[in-house]
Amino acid sequence: MENHDSRMAVRVAGVAAIPVVVLALLYGVDVAFRALAEVELWIEGQSRLVELSEDSDRALQALVERDAVTWDPTNGSRMDRVLSLLRRGTGRRILLVGSSQLVTIRDDRRMAAYTKRVDQVLESVAPEATTVYNLAVGAMTAVEKGTVVERAAGIEAFDDVIVGVTLWDSLSRSVRPGIARLPERVERESRERFLAEALPAGPPRVNDAAAREMRAWLESHVGFFARRSAIQAWLSRGWRRTEPARSPPSAGPSAPSIEYRYSPDELRTAERNVAELVAILGAAARRHGFRAWVVVTPHRPDDRRPLYSPVEHERFVAALREACASAGVSIIDASTVLDASHFGIYEFGDLRGRIDGFHFDADGHARLARTLAAALWDETAGP
Repeated sequence: MENHDSRMAVRVAGVAAIPVVVLALLYGVDVAFRALAEVELWIEGQSRLVELSEDSDRALQALVERDAVTWDPTNGSRMDRVLSLLRRGTGRRILLVGSSQLVTIRDDRRMAAYTKRVDQVLESVAPEATTVYNLAVGAMTAVEKGTVVERAAGIEAFDDVIVGVTLWDSLSRSVRPGIARLPERVERESRERFLAEALPAGPPRVNDAAAREMRAWLESHVGFFARRSAIQAWLSRGWRRTEPARSPPSAGPSAPSIEYRYSPDELRTAERNVAELVAILGAAARRHGFRAWVVVTPHRPDDRRPLYSPVEHERFVAALREACASAGVSIIDASTVLDASHFGIYEFGDLRGRIDGFHFDADGHARLARTLAAALWDETAGP
């Protein structure tokens, strides 16, 4: 009996020691992180993350409650739920599908930037009642765009579908899990049923409240939890310790550019991928009766240090025009709509201090939105 009691005591002590060891480990990681010379930059990067991005399901729930699901807060991970819970729009219905150029403003994902996005500006400048949906996802491949267009067109009756493309995101055929698991036909889901399941009555709500209180206590008293987003980003870089390098105030001569060069085989791959996407878009337009558009989104122009080889990019756009003409799809080449002043520099990560040739500021989003509006409401526009 005595041996049994001693073994039990050892077992209980071992179990009790686990949280102590975990907290000690987290404390050690936090100390190592705070010893970085560039810790302020990592913390600043954390502060620019959307709080909702830490819990995309909760963000989607909030949108459903307001009947405002016109965009994907899950970045593709819950695309099936997003599609099934789309708001039934009023007036003219426009769908945008593309990569981060249609979503982020220099990678600023705060809610404060949301009203400045292309979809929101386009809706505000429309000369008639309009609902704009934005199902763009960062680094969305041509295959993913085609899949989302087909599934979304079966959910809502769109008047116009605009697909944004770049040479860079037309190379890969990868599909993230959230889009790969989309069923062949997505059915609308009842908001009431979704909310009833998401907000169950009784003990689970008490448990949720307790979990929130515990999370708040940890964030207030344990440094690791207060800085966990920044620490996780740092750990994902492989624990690298680098000297701080403040970004210059503008993308001038002191900011090196990033150049994208492609082999003939890679260019042919990009051309095949966008031709397939345009064919899917054209077929969906004929089947569902919407006007189909492809927009070549802006990239930073620079004659001295171009983002792309002009020859390679012109070849890509020429192939895209040919595919659009064959499929009856209109094309808007907005690649040169913005000048260099709209593009900043990467502020965090391995590319910090280099020109960001893809993501533009709020004024750039407004200019792109006006370019789209001019085409959409010009009834003479055609393939």
